Amino acid sequence: MQRGSGRHTRLETRLNALSTPVFALDASRTVLFFNQGCEQLLEWSAEEILGQTCDYAIDTDSEESESVCNLLCPPAEVFQGTRMEVPRFLLSRSGKSIPCLIRYSPLADEQRKTKLVLGFIERIQGPQALPSASASQQLHVELAALRLSLRNRFRFSTLVARSPGMQRVLRQLELAIQTTQPVHFQGETGTGKEHLARAIHFESEQRRKIFIPLNCEKLPPRELKQTVKKIFERDYDESMPLEPGV
Repeated sequence: MQRGSGRHTRLETRLNALSTPVFALDASRTVLFFNQGCEQLLEWSAEEILGQTCDYAIDTDSEESESVCNLLCPPAEVFQGTRMEVPRFLLSRSGKSIPCLIRYSPLADEQRKTKLVLGFIERIQGPQALPSASASQQLHVELAALRLSLRNRFRFSTLVARSPGMQRVLRQLELAIQTTQPVHFQGETGTGKEHLARAIHFESEQRRKIFIPLNCEKLPPRELKQTVKKIFERDYDESMPLEPGV
């Protein structure tokens, strides 16, 4: 037993030292292995990733390890025993978008039930150009890229404010980011109210939810009243990341 344990340790050490990014999940989608190649590519340490549970979801928050794990999660077919090559836009901790191809290899027991999934990551030029991607995989990649593009477009750092008045607005935005209370913008058409609202959304705790702008000017008064009432009465449920944010 000790001899076998030694072999296991040596194999794990060798896999961990590879520059090729390799990771492993169990049947419950828990990360069991995350080598140095993954650490270098994604800029997260193994200690921060190991033990996390992955969900097959579109996530683009580079500040949360959960998002990194979700982007590594294989499609359901892999857990059913199908080997797959899946194009992905992975996200580094610094916010860099990385086009990759992930090769998933399911490992089964004697009953042919998948017990472990190995993932090998290869950097590529662009996932959209891969003919091997199915329609659902292609959609998954495109939606992830779109969400990342929107998040980067409306980062707080993209706001230009040089005048004393706009500097004051920035300080107010910094306060608004730290609260879940409703924020009201008032100003002429074309002054950037929606852009500022999006900046608050993507920098706040609501950033994992969907931002849906409402054109109040074009909504009938009764419908507008009902919509606003629902927004103010809603209960923020963190377990539903795809619910619209406010």
